[in-house]
Amino acid sequence: MSSASNQAKKSMRQTIRNWRIQIKLEKTLEDLSKMFIPVLRGWVNFNGRYYKAEMYSVHRRSNRAMVNGAMRKYKRFRQRCKRALDWLAKLQSENRKSSFNGRRTI
Repeated sequence: MSSASNQAKKSMRQTIRNWRIQIKLEKTLEDLSKMFIPVLRGWVNFNGRYYKAEMYSVHRRSNRAMVNGAMRKYKRFRQRCKRALDWLAKLQSENRKSSFNGRRTI
């Protein structure tokens, strides 16, 4: 059985960085999810088919980009990474359709 290679995971993380989610301040969370969730789900379904744990680094990178964006966009999260992380976790648990792990792929 194969899983995502280190090079493939590195490429996925680089792609997420290139999306520059953290500076798309004019976009809502729904807009971002419509743009990026299909790509992320495709990666997880294809590369994480046998070893879902191999995709955790990609999952962490996408969540970190969302948290960085929230910290820049919302004043209440500036200098409060833990609060922004909790906010993102709450949003993901409330709305499974628009979260990266919505289908419990990870």
